[in-house]
Amino acid sequence: MRIAVVLLTEGHTALAGTRIRYQRIAPQLQALGYSLDLVPISQFSAKLAPDHDLYLFSKCEDARSLVLARQLRLLGRHVGIDGFDDYFSQHQDSRHVRHREWLRAIAPYCDFFLTSTPRMREVFQTYMPGVQGHVLNDPFDDFDEEAIAELVDAKLQVARAERRITFAWFGVGDHPSFTVGLPDLSAHAQAFRILQRRGYEVRLRVLTNRRALTPGGLALLRRLDIPFTVDEWSLAAESAALTESLAAFIPVSAQPFSIAKSLNRSVTALTGGAQVLSPAYPLYEPLGDFIYSSADSLADDIRDGRLKASRPHMHVLAKTLGRWGNPAQEAALLARFLKDLTPLSRDESEPWNKGRGGIIHGYVSPNVCSDLAKSMNHLSVTAPFSESRKTDDLRFIRKPNGLQIRISPAGEACLAAGVKEKCVQFGERLERGGFQVPLNDILPGNPLESYIAEHPLAATPLLSGYAEGISILREVLAQLTPGVVFFLSEKSAPFKEAPAQ
Repeated sequence: MRIAVVLLTEGHTALAGTRIRYQRIAPQLQALGYSLDLVPISQFSAKLAPDHDLYLFSKCEDARSLVLARQLRLLGRHVGIDGFDDYFSQHQDSRHVRHREWLRAIAPYCDFFLTSTPRMREVFQTYMPGVQGHVLNDPFDDFDEEAIAELVDAKLQVARAERRITFAWFGVGDHPSFTVGLPDLSAHAQAFRILQRRGYEVRLRVLTNRRALTPGGLALLRRLDIPFTVDEWSLAAESAALTESLAAFIPVSAQPFSIAKSLNRSVTALTGGAQVLSPAYPLYEPLGDFIYSSADSLADDIRDGRLKASRPHMHVLAKTLGRWGNPAQEAALLARFLKDLTPLSRDESEPWNKGRGGIIHGYVSPNVCSDLAKSMNHLSVTAPFSESRKTDDLRFIRKPNGLQIRISPAGEACLAAGVKEKCVQFGERLERGGFQVPLNDILPGNPLESYIAEHPLAATPLLSGYAEGISILREVLAQLTPGVVFFLSEKSAPFKEAPAQ
């Protein structure tokens, strides 16, 4: 079986999630007869027919994945999505309406999904009842029991002799929607003060992304009131920090976005020869006795020379990590899951872009969505309240006397026969083909005219009118281009604050 993991950009091949979840199990899958390729979504076009058996969309939460998922299912390919970040369960958070709408839209075209935690599997199943889900634990990269035991012994000796504990904190330090990263580090700094009161000198090495190191982010670090260094994260820097540090400090806040996270950071720390101190929410509870939940218990074990992840417990640690992150085991379980998917009928004679589709560009829509529609010979539609300035196949234009619609030659080819006749009768033939015509002349009394009249431009992004406007637009498109399936492309939340007038 040939598996394609579809990524948002080519640069996503270097992201931690892709590297950890897919690249680490690729060799084991290969040994089982499953190839795994990382494919940027920009590579898809009408000229490049799909040559994989199964397509897994990873972090491709825009209209391109909707169009492609439908096309792939029409060709009898298995289609799935992965879900490793929880943007979907917090229905009271209006900022993530677009994520939830995307999941609802792609669900009918999926026959499986992957998550990294049982919690995220539960979230997905509320949107995709009846669709098969698999929990893919984040696999570790390497685990050398003897090397880790020697490293832990040496660091414990230094901590006891010099009364000094060095911690590593690593990860993304900020998030546009959730208070995580450096705020979590700062909020749980009481652990460092407890160790200081126990007579230890505490030092910290922080590895994070540059974007997080704003004046506010640096202020959070200064409030720690302990010596620290800050470096940009890299794989090499992470490995060095864990080698040098007695423990990784990984606090977890009890918000839905955080409690759905995988065990990856703790598994990485333990296989890197560091203890794990994780106060607050018990996210890493599956790792059992190898996680410190309090600074006092860590201090007690240093005093007594009996760290949780140390030589006497290395065999048990190996078994525990094997249960939650062995790459060979994870590859085998994934292969078994994929093999058991319901077989789909395939017709290789069908054209790749069969079944005309289209993309509606909402208030804010990425240009790449329009590019994909055109490369797949699908329609690209500019809504009357879109900020897009691209030339699309159907473009609704506000005029003082009502709506005009500009139609490209590709759009003309999809028009209903009666509509096309009226375009010839009432429209202006454009220089490069197609028409520009008053919408009311080809669809008299259409509901979009009255909707636009009742909703001034500044108000259209508001929640109270946006959903209705999109629904009415779909009705109009069904009359203009019957048989074309349209997907909404919306980058912003549709309740975005109206522009100042």
